[in-house]
Amino acid sequence: MARDILWNGKGSVSEYALKLTGCSSMLKHEQFLKVVEAGWNIQIDGCKMFQVVRKMKMLKRELRKLNTQSFRNIVSEANEDRTALQNTQEQLHLDPDNLELQQTGREKYQKLRKSSYLAEIYLKLKQAITQLNDAAGCMQTEQKNIAKIVVQYYEDLLGKTCEERVNTFRGFLNNGPLLTIDQLLRILEPFTIEEVKKAVFSIDINKSPGPDSYGSGFYRAAWRVISKDITEAVLEFFQTGQLLKQINATNISLIPK
Repeated sequence: MARDILWNGKGSVSEYALKLTGCSSMLKHEQFLKVVEAGWNIQIDGCKMFQVVRKMKMLKRELRKLNTQSFRNIVSEANEDRTALQNTQEQLHLDPDNLELQQTGREKYQKLRKSSYLAEIYLKLKQAITQLNDAAGCMQTEQKNIAKIVVQYYEDLLGKTCEERVNTFRGFLNNGPLLTIDQLLRILEPFTIEEVKKAVFSIDINKSPGPDSYGSGFYRAAWRVISKDITEAVLEFFQTGQLLKQINATNISLIPK
């Protein structure tokens, strides 16, 4: 298994597409920023972090609607665009000097490029794991067996719970490299707006989103609208040290040993 498996037993295609906001055409949709802006400009009381959590939860419903509208008939639309382009090309073959047909052909070609790209994404999102080889090389087709293979793979990859831990020797740490006074003072400096933005934009756009379904691509594409609230929420955390349970639950990272 050379790549991670995205597996959803009951999720719809729309839910898949929303979770792929880092690389899907959702971010390029002409209505995307308008939907984000309309959903984000709602007045919500509470701390900044709570406001952000509520807005993102409410916004998800509107993005799902936009996603459904965008992908509902995309395959049939791509087929229609392909047929229309073929018809135009056949006419142009009979009358190659017709400037009007040449312009029409270019327009239909560009339209097909867009619709076929969206259709390709849609069809990829519909793909599911229907069979998988186990450790012995035997093909498994039952969903429960496939689930066991996936779980076993990541258990072997990430390791199991350690029952005994050796306490760290403070003397050993004190004899190692230590931070200088200047470095300690820099750590104590308050974070800035620019540092928050830099941290957000440093996240790989292809990184899998968390349980909230928002990938880093969403933050980049919508930064013009959401930057103020996101930045204030992050800086608020470093000032108060308080983290909402809703956010804390999505910050669990598994690091291979």
